[in-house]
Amino acid sequence: MSMVAQGYGITLTSEAAARVLFPGVVFQPILDEREPITFSALWSPHNRNQALLHLLALAQRKSEGKSTECR
Repeated sequence: MSMVAQGYGITLTSEAAARVLFPGVVFQPILDEREPITFSALWSPHNRNQALLHLLALAQRKSEGKSTECR
């Protein structure tokens, strides 16, 4: 975000990231997009990091149309 704030370009980000204040950055929603954005990920099957496992579980729930509410 610092490069965006310095005027070096634009970026797409998640709605969650847009909730964080970045001085010099203005977030604009993309409202006319009706199709979901494709998400792809690659990881090592040997990586047992808990953050990765939570992300994969969230992605699985989302792909099945289940709630992604964090508890």
